[in-house]
Amino acid sequence: MAAKQEDDLMLFFNNALKKMYWAEKNIERLLDQMHVEAFSINLKNTIEIHQLQTRRHIQRLEQVFKERELKPEGRFCEALKGLLNDAMVGFSDTVRKTRIRDVAISTCLLKITHYEMATYTMLIHMAQAIGWHAIVDLLHQNLAEEKEIVTELDRRPY
Repeated sequence: MAAKQEDDLMLFFNNALKKMYWAEKNIERLLDQMHVEAFSINLKNTIEIHQLQTRRHIQRLEQVFKERELKPEGRFCEALKGLLNDAMVGFSDTVRKTRIRDVAISTCLLKITHYEMATYTMLIHMAQAIGWHAIVDLLHQNLAEEKEIVTELDRRPY
């Protein structure tokens, strides 16, 4: 890869990394709210799993920043902001402590998790292209856990 292309790819990666860090931090806060709002014990348990995984994702992203010799910092992510707004609409359009609210929460979690999976896949491809094997391993761990959440939601959403 030409030096200019590699520099551009590193810059693109760094920006995407910062957006994902911002996303994970905001997802962490949303999951706290979803846990309070969820009605079914199955959904509450799935959210608890996702909360633990999200904390690990943030820690791994901080390791990626360290590997890149960058300060961990978030960058506003318009895509996730839209998904967060969608979650708020789901809360306001449904009655608390009902299955309908659980459907809204589960649907929102699926949308967010698929966004995360797509972003982690993109970050992995860029890191592979540059040859950052340690970073690829960290990102693969996050991607695998996101896939576990989708499986969990598919198996017993509420």
